[in-house]
Amino acid sequence: MLKLNKLFNLKATPQARPIPGRDQVMNEAGGYAWALDAWMQLDRFLVLGTERGTYYTSEKSLTVEQAQ
Repeated sequence: MLKLNKLFNLKATPQARPIPGRDQVMNEAGGYAWALDAWMQLDRFLVLGTERGTYYTSEKSLTVEQAQ
């Protein structure tokens, strides 16, 4: 017999929708993620840098956006 609980997972939320009851913001890809405060964003910029662009933005625009 087919178990229906394997077909439907009520605890899973698609990436294109925010998790109910959580504070998430839409990202560049159209999915949802947690927002970073200014200090965490600066920390990521200093550690990772912008040596290359991403799939969604070029290296130049990413560097300008993070430097501002």
